This record gives sequence, C-alpha cells and structure tokens, in this order.
Amino acid sequence: MVGHYVKLSLKSDPSSKESREIFNTTLDKGIPAEKGYYCVTTTFEVGEDETDPLIVVENYEPGYIGSVNISKVNN
Repeated sequence: MVGHYVKLSLKSDPSSKESREIFNTTLDKGIPAEKGYYCVTTTFEVGEDETDPLIVVENYEPGYIGSVNISKVNN
C-alpha cells in the first residue's frame, strides 16, 4: 500500500481545465476497513467561486474505489 497513490481534487466548474488538490496520499496512511479496503478522509471548504464543483478521484494503481462519501459539515 506504500506505493498506491490516491488523489482527490476539485474543479470549480466541470468544464474547467484547472483544479485544486484536496489530497494526494498513499493508502498506507489510510485506515484499514472491511474486506481489505482502506479509508482515506479529509475535510475541506468549498470556495465562493466553486458553485458547480466537480470532485475528481484518481487511483494510480490497479484497484477498486469502493465508494466516495461527501458530507456537508456546518460550522
């Protein structure tokens, strides 16, 4: 899992070529979960210009992304 990179980025608009990186990490830094999966979590804020955001998840090794859960957190 040390070399298994996962990257999460956000585009302010789906048609945009620009994105900002939310995280870029390896699965060994994740939390072991059911059935051999790993859980990687983070908290981020959506900017004022990100009214129609697109979340991009990249997996750099053969593998399966089990799910992506995005939850609104009220401050």
